[in-house]
Amino acid sequence: MASYSDFQELRHLMRQECDDALISIAKGIAIGPGVDALLDWAEQEGRSRCLSEALGKARPGNTKVRLYRQSLTALELPKRNSAMVSVPAHWSPALSGLEAMVEKANPLRVAAAWRAEMGVAESRVCRMESEAGRAVGTGFLVGTDLVLTNCHVYRAFQAQTPVARFGFGEAAATGVASVCKEPPLAFSTEDRLDYALLRLAEPIGQERGWFRPKRHQFGRDQLHLILQHASGGPLQLGIGQVTAVVDLPPRVTYSTNTEPGSSGSPAFTMDWQLVALHHYGVKGVNNVGIPMVAIWEEMAKAGVVPAS
Repeated sequence: MASYSDFQELRHLMRQECDDALISIAKGIAIGPGVDALLDWAEQEGRSRCLSEALGKARPGNTKVRLYRQSLTALELPKRNSAMVSVPAHWSPALSGLEAMVEKANPLRVAAAWRAEMGVAESRVCRMESEAGRAVGTGFLVGTDLVLTNCHVYRAFQAQTPVARFGFGEAAATGVASVCKEPPLAFSTEDRLDYALLRLAEPIGQERGWFRPKRHQFGRDQLHLILQHASGGPLQLGIGQVTAVVDLPPRVTYSTNTEPGSSGSPAFTMDWQLVALHHYGVKGVNNVGIPMVAIWEEMAKAGVVPAS
């Protein structure tokens, strides 16, 4: 939809690059419903790569098409061997043990401690909104008065001053709002690391604390948690798994669900370690984040945050 305003032109692309089966699906008149039907069919029939290649040839200079293609061509991480193992007819603990740790990347945690850590993490996440209260995205504390969000979230404010609201929607409370100073201390465009570092008018992190990322090795099937103000509502938790990583530009893909308003959300491991900044999603394919280490190293070189 970022490349075609006329569905007939998109049908022409299908006619040139794909077979008759794919062309027959692209028969909608309205561009929105037509593209949705095309994407759904391509996913179900395993034809997403054909569509990706056709778009790449037709629109080689389109940034959004390039990002879409990157998400489909991510370097697959090794899959855990899930082959069925035969079980002896006369099972006994002596043969296999009583229990097993299957996913070493997802260790057991003490429930009470895990809930407490989640509460701390929640207090550091904010809804990014305009001065008039219009929800734009999500952000989170990385310093006593520093909030990190997406560059594309910051751009959406246009001429309005960004506001970070912490604790929005908790127990009928409106939370605590802090105005962001202009301009950003640091930023990276959407095609690179897509972040904006904003300074708050007050050091709200003195009581809440803030996140500091550490180096992390992503592995397939690792649990991937995202705290987000989905659709601008109260803070929600999305739970999914890592599916792939890309080196250049640095990206991680995952199955964790997000919605509009989730851009700029922090992503965590099972033990609430900050590992990624949520970037965007491709409908029916995956969600995409940017590893926090890459972002932090760039900001540290600029002198706006301490080295990790």
